[in-house]
Amino acid sequence: MLEILNILDMQKRNAEAELANLTRQSNQYFLQISQINEDIAKKQLGEGNLYVLEKWQDNQASKIMAIKKKLKSLQAEISISKQNYKKILAQNLAVKDMASAQRDIQILRSEEQETSRALDTFLLTKTH
Repeated sequence: MLEILNILDMQKRNAEAELANLTRQSNQYFLQISQINEDIAKKQLGEGNLYVLEKWQDNQASKIMAIKKKLKSLQAEISISKQNYKKILAQNLAVKDMASAQRDIQILRSEEQETSRALDTFLLTKTH
């Protein structure tokens, strides 16, 4: 039982690390989008050639769209990872409940044996 709990605990730690990593990646994508939007806002229409500026803006918009696609895919991975994490927690809880129930049964059996011995001793002393 202890081995199973150790394995589940290791799986839980791995799932937590995976979620943290995916969340970090997601935050980096959001930061990249913010930085591109800031760059676009800083660029003034009066600077340089209008055609070059429009091409640059189109390029920046394409970068944002590519990042948003990655972000959407990453969010799907995060969702799956969260479901996996919840499943691991449920398994961990079920095993702990099973271990607790086994411990309770052992305690009850031990108490039953002690009660039986005490009753036998009492009956032996009363009959003599």
